[in-house]
Amino acid sequence: KNLRTVPKWAEKQGLGCYRLYDADIPEYNVAVDVFRTENGPAALVHEYGAPRSVSEVDAERRLRDAMLVVPKELDIDPERVHLRVRQRSRADLARRGAGQYERRAPAREVIEVVEEQGLRFEVNFGQYLDCGLFMDMRTLRNTLRDECRGLYVLNLFAYTCTASVYAAAGMAREVVSVDLNSNYLDWGVRNFELNRIPHQKHLFERADCLRWLRGSRGRFDRILLNPPSYSRSKSMAGDFDVTRDYPALIQDAASRLAAGG
Repeated sequence: KNLRTVPKWAEKQGLGCYRLYDADIPEYNVAVDVFRTENGPAALVHEYGAPRSVSEVDAERRLRDAMLVVPKELDIDPERVHLRVRQRSRADLARRGAGQYERRAPAREVIEVVEEQGLRFEVNFGQYLDCGLFMDMRTLRNTLRDECRGLYVLNLFAYTCTASVYAAAGMAREVVSVDLNSNYLDWGVRNFELNRIPHQKHLFERADCLRWLRGSRGRFDRILLNPPSYSRSKSMAGDFDVTRDYPALIQDAASRLAAGG
């Protein structure tokens, strides 16, 4: 049913990637993302952890069904249908009652390039739980591109800097991307290069965003604040829990806004 409408909508929007299915039928608790890459079509299937009311046998059978149906219905080589299993960490559940998804990364890189609304981005189907491009933030990225001409932009928890690319493509005066993970920032630089945007005009800061905010004296016209729900790293002082720490985080970010920002 979705195939009759979603691909046509995506083509009109200039989208080379889109979510085709998102647990529309409760029994099949998966999301299916479609990518029209430079190497041909591919799909990413995310299985969400089944509730306790569903037996492991039923959950596994339904996942097998999905992995058979997706390549057939989408006419995609089964080798180009990639699976991610999102399960809550037991230690995290025990500690917090809710948790981040456990990272399960295959060793092999599967890097391709996809287009989104006139911009190009590197996606990795092989090494990370997420592929590098959050589709649910597309509207927000567009807003940045539309509103950032001549402005100073700060992208906190920048991940692969896709929002930074949009802001820079919208002729922002300077974009500062801050993330604790240097691999993601390197990925962000490559995304700038894919779009022929001189990354030397912008800043990529490897830092704990909370510490960076407290030490910064800069002022920004637009700040994108998109923290994870939970984070812990040897490079951080303690951990970050959004349900506990968001008031101070928002206050620190707001203090860096320029007048009218």
